[in-house]
Amino acid sequence: MLAAVAYAAANSLQRERDNGVLELLLVTPLPVHHILRARRAVLVRQFLPAYAAVLLLTMACLGMTPTPWRTWDGLLAVVTAVLPVLSLPWIGLYWSLRLRGPVSAWLATCASTLAVALAGIVPAALLAAALPYAAASVTRDPWLSSATVLAVLITQAIAARYASRAVTHGLTTRRWIAP
Repeated sequence: MLAAVAYAAANSLQRERDNGVLELLLVTPLPVHHILRARRAVLVRQFLPAYAAVLLLTMACLGMTPTPWRTWDGLLAVVTAVLPVLSLPWIGLYWSLRLRGPVSAWLATCASTLAVALAGIVPAALLAAALPYAAASVTRDPWLSSATVLAVLITQAIAARYASRAVTHGLTTRRWIAP
């Protein structure tokens, strides 16, 4: 699912740039951030029904498993899996402007999203494993602690904010638009 969202996000502005539609959008009286928010909203709405179905199916499957997954840890696992949705559209829009080829933009989007997710997971998991009082809050696996989810949420929000500002700046200065 994330690969499909990454592909759609990585190619959304490339098609408009190649067709000349992006230049037409940028000369309208709309501010650039409104155009980008609308593009992100289109990406989110395009995949929201499928995302909701996958989330409900995952939660149903976790509910059928033994007791440790029926608790807070199961919900934390689902939330951790869904968190890349925050930054994935912005990262895809960023790479769709920076790179020329659709496959290279898609691969860069996937790699960047994975790096952002790991940037939040790895330090929180190491901290939870190293501190004895933090390990008490983790039932079996330090990857599912609430500190991990909070760290991933923070890194996703920072990545989304940075990518949105970079894309807005790139479109405002028209630095990456030249064919």
